[in-house]
Amino acid sequence: MATAKWLCFVVLSLLLAACGGGGGGGGDGGDNPPPPDDDVTQESGLDNRPTNTDCIAPATPGSTPDSLLLTDVFPDLPMPDFPMGMYQLPDNNAYFYVTTRQGRVLRFDNDPAVNTAIEVLDISARVSQLPSPSEGGLLGFAFHPQVASNGAVYIYYTAPGGSGAGLSTIAQFTMTSDAEIDPDSEQIVLQVEQPFGNHNGGDIAFGPDGHLYIGFGDGGSSNDPLGHGQNTDTLLGAMLRIDVDPASGSYNIPADNPFAGGGGAGEIYAYGLRNSFRWSFDRESDVLWLADVGQSSREEVNHIVNGGNYGWNQMEGNLCNAGTDCSAFIAPVHNYPRDVGTSITGGYVYRGIEVPGLNGAYIFGDFGSGNIFTLTPEGDTYVRTTVASPASGSIVAFAQDHAGEVFVLLAFPGDGRSILKLQPQGTEPPNSNIPALLSETGCVDPDNPDQVSAGLIPFSVISPLWSDGAEKDRWMALPDGETVTVGANGDFDFPMGTVLVKDFHHTGIMIETRLLMRHQSGWAGYSYKWREDQSDADLLPGTYDDSVAGLNWHFPSGAECRQCHTQVKNVALGPEVLQLNHDFTYPQTGRSANQVDTLEAVGVFSNPVPGHLDDTSMVALDDLGADLELRAKSYLHSNCSQCHQPGGTGEGGMDLRFETPLAQMNICNVVPQDDLGNPDARFIVPGNPSGSILLTRMQSSVESGHRMPPLATSLVDNEAVSVLTDWVLGMETCP
Repeated sequence: MATAKWLCFVVLSLLLAACGGGGGGGGDGGDNPPPPDDDVTQESGLDNRPTNTDCIAPATPGSTPDSLLLTDVFPDLPMPDFPMGMYQLPDNNAYFYVTTRQGRVLRFDNDPAVNTAIEVLDISARVSQLPSPSEGGLLGFAFHPQVASNGAVYIYYTAPGGSGAGLSTIAQFTMTSDAEIDPDSEQIVLQVEQPFGNHNGGDIAFGPDGHLYIGFGDGGSSNDPLGHGQNTDTLLGAMLRIDVDPASGSYNIPADNPFAGGGGAGEIYAYGLRNSFRWSFDRESDVLWLADVGQSSREEVNHIVNGGNYGWNQMEGNLCNAGTDCSAFIAPVHNYPRDVGTSITGGYVYRGIEVPGLNGAYIFGDFGSGNIFTLTPEGDTYVRTTVASPASGSIVAFAQDHAGEVFVLLAFPGDGRSILKLQPQGTEPPNSNIPALLSETGCVDPDNPDQVSAGLIPFSVISPLWSDGAEKDRWMALPDGETVTVGANGDFDFPMGTVLVKDFHHTGIMIETRLLMRHQSGWAGYSYKWREDQSDADLLPGTYDDSVAGLNWHFPSGAECRQCHTQVKNVALGPEVLQLNHDFTYPQTGRSANQVDTLEAVGVFSNPVPGHLDDTSMVALDDLGADLELRAKSYLHSNCSQCHQPGGTGEGGMDLRFETPLAQMNICNVVPQDDLGNPDARFIVPGNPSGSILLTRMQSSVESGHRMPPLATSLVDNEAVSVLTDWVLGMETCP
């Protein structure tokens, strides 16, 4: 959807080096082990579950006085699966209409007590479903301004067909009542072939001039290899404007479109765009605000004007390609780097009354970081302020009702609530509930911060993610009386208040401690940098780079943590049955026992571990006695699958989960969206490591923008490259 990064922050896989998620080492958490529990067998590595009253995530992380709450204003309404937009009929605020990516339109009453939604339209049989195209679906929806009299409704969806990755389709339907859109009334208004499965764009809306505006992405892959952004003879990479005729289901070209008289496609209104996934008109000023998803450096917000050229693929944000004259391009009104977010989601200019201080501010978010921002004018520029984070999920769209209030729509909501409303805090919150010193968090001994508190449970993973060779220790801290739910796939769903602690150290020197906390408002990551004298560690406000213990170390921001700790992977990455199903020596007792059995024995789990996982575990990369394919797949699972799996944010349609059979991983002899200049490249070519893009990316430099993992590492994992090279060499053919 929104971008290759859509959601693809990219193929970004790996990184889990991002925050938290981890686990064990550094100390036993107490001098005296607790007395044994008679109900726990000697098969358990612990005598009982430790008491934890100190290392607990606060309900909210605290924020600035301008911060907003994300409120569930329809608590009894069954939430739609993967909402893509929410709309109201012109001049009618009685209902909301919600579209889903799969191809459904639902209607529900605009009433806090509403508990049902009715289906108005289902065209899922006509919509391309995942994984191909990777960003397909029902992407845009618009009521004609005179829908009450002409019944015209317009839908943007991707349909199967064409020679590429489907057909971007603008279709007109007839609304026969406020509760039904006739599925047989479809008239195709416009179709464009998509050469790749990403960068579909997807928004449509009627402008203040009564014309239909259509945002198309550049057609996909990376770097716009077909040059659509600067080619005005193609409709891709552009904002279109057409004058629809509901009576005939066709359209005319507005006379003032820049190429209405020739020199380019008459439908084009503006161009030089990469992936205009979400955009809107300010209902007071009529300014068209567009969020354009960047590639590897910048996310941007633009004011779109008639005939404007916004620079892609010669510009990304305010960065101009070397040797290019960018003076003719229109620069964004705001852009931000990757440590703030990785896939911008456009929103609306606030025109409501519930938060008067935001009047005139542009509200938008980032699918990758999960943060919600405002842009407010200050002189000749705009100031960005972070005002909220999603409760649990990825920001796929915003919505605005007739009153000017703004809603947030979430994909992959961990708590199931995919429609939330932005509302004021009510009272001024504290500036922060997160201590500035690690010694004050309650998760470590305040007198010896390199030793964890007694209430933490240590654990280790079979196949860790790559962190430039640093050693890592991991713990989990659960509030007393709370338990972990084990999913059918073995993922752990931790309770509110959980803290996951991970220490990073190298050559005996403590580098960083990361805390991943589950607040009531969602998961958040915090990075503490150890002082040179090793006496304590300080909370960092954002990204930081330093040379520590002989390593060039990147301390990630909370926004960067979200790039790897994805919702589709349940945020917490390391703690899962596949990773913990092996023996571990517990420092509290000195006993070695299976970690999953131990957690079950001491009452950590709220449900039995699914039986099919009893004898399933991953394999360590350096386990020379294990099957080579299992070693390779374990590494890909731990370093890549948080993004590269169905519903994930990575590009390419790959499924790199450990339990996915090779034949279904969509990597063997599969053409990548970006061939890195090698037209014969495939994700994996049996017997040919040099032609395998997966291996090329693992060995690329961070500066190239092609490196996997793309964040928080600077060194190539040579052992992993060697194992995967041997795996590829040993393949004779694809299964």
